[in-house]
Amino acid sequence: MAKTGVTEGGSSLMANLWGLIKKAETNGDIRGVSICRNGPRVWRTINNPDSLCHRVFKARFFPDCLIFEAKDSTLGSYAWKSIISARDVIREGMVWRIGNGQSVRIREDKWLPVQSNRSVISSLPSVAPETKVSSLINPELRGWNSSLVNQLFLPYKASVICGMPLSIRLPLDKIIWGLTPSGMFTTKSAYKLLVSCNSTNLAGTSSSENQRLFWRSLWQLRVPNKLKHFSWRACNDALPTMTNLVMRHIATTEVKEDYRVKIFVIIAWMLWNRRNALRLNLQVQPLNRISSLAGSYLQEFLDVQDQTPTATDPSLPQQWQPPDENKFKVNFDAVVFKSCNQARLGVIVRDWRGEAIGPLSMLVPAAQTVVELEAFACRRAVLFAVELGLQDVVFEGDSLQVIQALNLDSTDHLTYGHILEDI
Repeated sequence: MAKTGVTEGGSSLMANLWGLIKKAETNGDIRGVSICRNGPRVWRTINNPDSLCHRVFKARFFPDCLIFEAKDSTLGSYAWKSIISARDVIREGMVWRIGNGQSVRIREDKWLPVQSNRSVISSLPSVAPETKVSSLINPELRGWNSSLVNQLFLPYKASVICGMPLSIRLPLDKIIWGLTPSGMFTTKSAYKLLVSCNSTNLAGTSSSENQRLFWRSLWQLRVPNKLKHFSWRACNDALPTMTNLVMRHIATTEVKEDYRVKIFVIIAWMLWNRRNALRLNLQVQPLNRISSLAGSYLQEFLDVQDQTPTATDPSLPQQWQPPDENKFKVNFDAVVFKSCNQARLGVIVRDWRGEAIGPLSMLVPAAQTVVELEAFACRRAVLFAVELGLQDVVFEGDSLQVIQALNLDSTDHLTYGHILEDI
């Protein structure tokens, strides 16, 4: 940006403005705002496959894959380059909501309802990288194949997966935004995500003055120049690591560097403990199992750290009110038993005189949030009323979120939206 056309009277104002712009640029804010402002365009492209914009870009740049797998093109328009620049932000904050599981890979995609790590990070040697989540679903029962899930995953992870509610329609898998309760992309949440990532990457750099001192001391080191150059490239993330090669479309296999660091630390700790156990003549694990045990240990630790409290919606106790004459009222609720990681759905049907027509109690795996269980209970209550052949029915529950969601025009991006769409 050229600083031209500055008059004498406005020189001070322009100088201050230029200083603010340079400061924001140094902190990554200008680029972050630009990327986040292009985020809605990427979001609309993903969620409107029938739109003209999506069809044009897909035919030109990613005819045989998803937009996240499309490669940058030097012949692309400014609009396409803007989409590419914001695509990584969407990839970082998105999560797949499982419908039929045919579009989601077990090991490669983000689909787990765990905020700290939505991807499967433990080693699954019997599962191929391209294996879909649909292989874990029983299409006849419209639910998870619990025996297979328990066979492949650790107990805690298996309970998390089995607790994910599935739609009885088994619709298409859906990409939702994992950083807002509505599941919809917002520029504010995307910018917070970028700031959080930048803060993590810049940990330890206290000020620009400290950075200048660091670089000055680096170039004054009495070592061969090639070592200085190597250090400079390493500090600026300019070495040809696998991640950088993938970003430049030189390599095709992306490596999760953060995962490698975590695994390295755990393996080192396990090897140290194994050495101590051998010295004391204790039983130890064979060396060829250390790597897989480290992956399982890391995933179990991250999952436990991200457990969310199962707090119910605050509401004032109210006395039950009967429906109008010749009508029925169905009350539904869900309760969580943390000790056994299970939940129970309860449904009771009464007529206008208050007499019970039919009760229902159902034990299910505990979901990650109470609102998902309440949505599950609501769907079961509707199905129960249909099974009893009732008409003129009033449904009543104590979850304000579920009741408000039912009154929305669309629940397409809610984590439990596919459950409410079954009703």
